[in-house]
Amino acid sequence: MSSKGDLASAILDSASTAIILVNRDLRIKYLNPAAEQMLGVSMLHAARAQLGRIIEKSSIVLKRVQDDIVAGRSFNQSEVLIVSKSGEHTVDVMVNRFEREGEEPLALVEMYEVNGRRRISNEIHQHSQQKAARFLIRELAHEIKNPLSGLRGAAQLLERELNEDQKEYTRIIIEQSDRLKNLVNRLLGPQHAEKRQFSSVHEILEKVLKLTAISLPDNIKIKRDYDPSLPDVYIAPEQIYQVFLNIVKNAVEAIGQREDGLITLKTRAAFKVNIRGSVQRLMVEVHVTDNGPGIPDDIKDTVFYPMVSRKEGGHGLGLAIAQTIIDEHSGKIECVSWSGHTDFIISLPVEKTPQDVA
Repeated sequence: MSSKGDLASAILDSASTAIILVNRDLRIKYLNPAAEQMLGVSMLHAARAQLGRIIEKSSIVLKRVQDDIVAGRSFNQSEVLIVSKSGEHTVDVMVNRFEREGEEPLALVEMYEVNGRRRISNEIHQHSQQKAARFLIRELAHEIKNPLSGLRGAAQLLERELNEDQKEYTRIIIEQSDRLKNLVNRLLGPQHAEKRQFSSVHEILEKVLKLTAISLPDNIKIKRDYDPSLPDVYIAPEQIYQVFLNIVKNAVEAIGQREDGLITLKTRAAFKVNIRGSVQRLMVEVHVTDNGPGIPDDIKDTVFYPMVSRKEGGHGLGLAIAQTIIDEHSGKIECVSWSGHTDFIISLPVEKTPQDVA
């Protein structure tokens, strides 16, 4: 190289980590090739654009970058989710102030993609915990169901011996027993295996929307972003219908009275997807995204557990049942959420799996 500047430029360009240089207004001054790939934009198109327009998520990190430039501080943050044109990335972020005499202060932002093996390990661990929690709940539900039937039967027998005024109390026992029985049945989830067939996820989504439209508030709009080239998937249609319905209903409830409520249904093909250590060649992804308040931080890691709900008075069974159904289809369901954005991603294999054949 003929100069230090050329050498530094060559080093930055060859780095495997994403390196971004921004000023105090978060306008981009430089992207190396790794950053261009991660953000899905070239330096030519990103020049002087605000980083917040390129990175659609991670407002907290962006705010800290801005504070760092002003105050001269540096910071590191692990496992930050960012969303850009190239998709979602989990990264470790390191920010340092960069300043040359007579020039405006800048921030040097380095982003390291989180190791895929660690992400898969975390996914397997979390899935095992969720599976154990569901097993415990199901066992508990079975234990409750038998004495509950006996209690209801005893109340019915007792009712025959009482006068009309006293029968009011046995009717309350029977009604509450039935209510508990319905709750237990929901805890147990689908009781009968439904016949599977190759079906269109778009047809199922439209069926869900037709039902949802009956009670959809005027403040909420539905946006479709379908990929018409998607193949059919091998599923139990009514069960997958229940999954989509549960998630869309949750989105409607999450938005509540927000004036500009929006639910987006997006379908895409995904290739070589890792499902708890096993690679699926081709999958169909269904995204149900809402612009509600987001899932509270304290339940993000347990949102698919039974009895966990962000809704007051909710039982938290809808998502637990949805995950059980998707697991039985050899797929996976994930959630990415922050304030103003919640995205449930349901991935279903296109081809029959060994579990289907068995």
